[in-house]
Amino acid sequence: MTGAVAPSLEEATPVQIAEAVRIGPFVMPTFPESQISDRDLDSIVAYLQEAKHPQDRGGWALGHIGPVPEGLVTWLLAMAALVAACLVIGRRSES
Repeated sequence: MTGAVAPSLEEATPVQIAEAVRIGPFVMPTFPESQISDRDLDSIVAYLQEAKHPQDRGGWALGHIGPVPEGLVTWLLAMAALVAACLVIGRRSES
């Protein structure tokens, strides 16, 4: 089947995900219990459910794209604070 598009997992329920693994919609192969045990399938479904709403442990989670944007924002804020401090110190020394 050409042009087949897999449905999004965002709205999929755990049962739908498990059925997709066992039945294999569109061109996806089927995975019987001999290949993926029920316990492993439960783990896969749990992972996919957790990936829908990731926990942000520390930081600001700027778009969930990693620590680099957080570092860049921090550096920009730090530079702005340093410039502001320099301006304040410069004004005081002029007086």
